Amino acid sequence: MLNGNSSNNRHKSIVTTHLILNSFNKTLLTLRKNTGYADGLYSVITGGVDAGETIIEATIREAWEEVGVIVYEADLKFCCVLHRRGEVGYDNFFFVANRWRGDARNCEPDKCQEVGFHYKAIFPPNVLPYVKQAFKCLERGIYFEEITSQM
Repeated sequence: MLNGNSSNNRHKSIVTTHLILNSFNKTLLTLRKNTGYADGLYSVITGGVDAGETIIEATIREAWEEVGVIVYEADLKFCCVLHRRGEVGYDNFFFVANRWRGDARNCEPDKCQEVGFHYKAIFPPNVLPYVKQAFKCLERGIYFEEITSQM
């Protein structure tokens, strides 16, 4: 705002991280359940960034917590940021990893119905809309996009 009173009106965003694990034309998807948000929809490894944590640290932590794999910073490739505008804003950071240590498994059965690799060409129809948008950005080489908040 130009009137100098912008501090009370500043947009606030929740920062989240998302990890796309790719293996031989397949991508790891998780089916959400009992979270209160987007249950019954597929996503990639995702989670909030904790206080005092970097986005990279959060990405590595979420990979371990959700699917039990070890990902090193050197194996992470930045994909894009989706800034989702809405009543509550989200800054969703997406990374891709083609290498990791361990076999992906469901480490959070109370929040996740299934974990599995899916061919990119035939993803299930019930993938979270903004996650679908991130895949489109990845395909097109778009690193930043603003979208109206979609689930």
